[in-house]
Formats: sequence, C-alpha cells, structure tokens
Amino acid sequence: MENDEKRASQIDVKIAASIKIMNNIFKRGYMPSRGRVKYNFISKYFTNCFGHACFNLTNSQLIKLGINNAGVWSFFGCFGFKTGSDEYIKAAKNKIESVGLKIEESSLDEKIEINQWKVAYYYHQDEYFGDDFHFLRQEKDGSWSGKFASYKEIEYFDKPPKEYGGEYFLKGIYKITNPYVSVENDDQEME
Repeated sequence: MENDEKRASQIDVKIAASIKIMNNIFKRGYMPSRGRVKYNFISKYFTNCFGHACFNLTNSQLIKLGINNAGVWSFFGCFGFKTGSDEYIKAAKNKIESVGLKIEESSLDEKIEINQWKVAYYYHQDEYFGDDFHFLRQEKDGSWSGKFASYKEIEYFDKPPKEYGGEYFLKGIYKITNPYVSVENDDQEME
C-alpha cells in the first residue's frame, strides 16, 4: 500500500511537470499544426486520440515532454473510472484548461478564428469493459483526423462521422482556443 501511494505521488509530480511544459508551449503561441506528419513510435505510451485532437503536439514537443514517463500518459489517457458522457467531457475540459487553453461547445458550421481549432467528442458506454471516449480534430484544410489509442497511424475523414468504429457515438463539437495567440484581423477566419 505504501509503495502504491509513493508511486501515485510520483505520477502526480510528473503530471504537474507535464502541465507546466505544455502551458509554456501554448504560451509561446503554438497552434496545433502537424498536418499529415505521422507520429514517431517512440514509446508504448506515446499519445492517444485526446492528445492528438486537443493538443496535437509535434514529435519533438512530445519528446521534450518526456513521453516515456507515466505522468504524460496519465495526463493524456487516464480519466479515471468515469461513467456517463458528461463526466468524460468534464474531465477533458479540466485537462485542456489546466494547460491554459479554453474550450467551449461549437458546431460544424461555426467559423473559427486563427487561434482556434475544433474537436469532435465521441462516447462509448460498455457495462462490461467500462466506458470510453474518442476525439477527432479538424485540420486546417477542413478534413478531420484522429488516432486510435497509442498507435502512430492517423485516420482522416471528410467530416466527423455520427458513429466511430461501430461503438463510439458523436456527442458534441467543441472549439479550443489558445488565448496566447492574438487574432490580428477579424477577416482571418478558418472554417
């Protein structure tokens, strides 16, 4: 029991360090823009759909983040044992806001500013294996991308499907804002 508490404390410290690094990345004006660059498979933990859609860090940023440490994986992948779609999106919002970003509900048709990007949130309810989530992100060209678990491959869609993988159902579209990126001209909107 004492070892479990010590390990949990060490992970909490690593999560706090990861949050600080990510906060600095976004404070410097980083905007998610990997484009169609594949992820390097540098760790069994790597990053998941949440990390891809909501933060979209480059391979070098992920390496700086220390992708092999359990704190990073806990930040990206572990939402605890939540039940219900609202609990998962609430946990995701808390993590997104913890690095200095803002998130709010949106729609497929809403235009976004140059300091924003959209994500699609999916939820899967399973009484035997536990509930789960999935995220897609809208790319600059208007397509949508996502990655499954910690695999390096990225899937692309013309628009977010109502159902993903036969078990995940679209629950909402959200926009994420990096408030550290100035919007110089209102005419510079992205769809």
